[in-house]
Amino acid sequence: MSLAVSAFTGERGAGLDVFRIIMVVVSLALLSFLAPADNPSTGTADASSTAEPADLLRKCPILKRGQRDPVDGNKCVRELQKKLQSLGYDQQLTGIFADRTEANVKAFQRSRSIDPPVGIFGPKTRDALLGPPQQPDIPEPIFSTDPCTNTRCSIYLSRTTTRKYAGLIAERPLAATAVSTAILRTACAQLKVLFAAVVCQVVADHYAARVKTALANASQQHACLRITLTRPDASQVPLTFTPDKSSRCQA
Repeated sequence: MSLAVSAFTGERGAGLDVFRIIMVVVSLALLSFLAPADNPSTGTADASSTAEPADLLRKCPILKRGQRDPVDGNKCVRELQKKLQSLGYDQQLTGIFADRTEANVKAFQRSRSIDPPVGIFGPKTRDALLGPPQQPDIPEPIFSTDPCTNTRCSIYLSRTTTRKYAGLIAERPLAATAVSTAILRTACAQLKVLFAAVVCQVVADHYAARVKTALANASQQHACLRITLTRPDASQVPLTFTPDKSSRCQA
């Protein structure tokens, strides 16, 4: 401080010297605050921090070392850091994914047996940190059926149901499994044949990708989605999804 005072002596009096000293100190403090670091002061809460971290983090992409906010227009890194901090990790809110954040993500991954613990905030870490996403409400399907044979049965989702399901998955990709479950549940409840029970044991998410693609194709063609159960054997797939514009297809 004595050096700073001597630098300003003889200028315009003691009052001006004190004013300049104060401005130098304030400027240095601001520069220190604004300099990037992984552990600066947390400061006051910003407007986005009032939202639930889980809501924001679910919208965020994969996060890894070197990224900084904003990410896709959101303060994703900061919200991740807030979540880690709430779990007791020594984590400052910087908005920068640097050493400390990576180390804490790795520690969390090890605690949840996420292998390998690479320090990247991806889908498995997201679900472990936030809990599995809440499944959306799936509207009951409107459909028609074909008479079953000894080897084959089909149901036809209406054009309206097909379009609604396709739109729901396009808006919320994680809903694909829930939609697949609803379709399989409907098929298995309606197609009461001996071999249906075998197919109905298939895990819904195994077919989620096929359902998503088939719904999108059928919706683009303004068609219904036909779900066909076939007696399982070595030559045929037991469950197929096909766009359909036959007389069975309802509006």
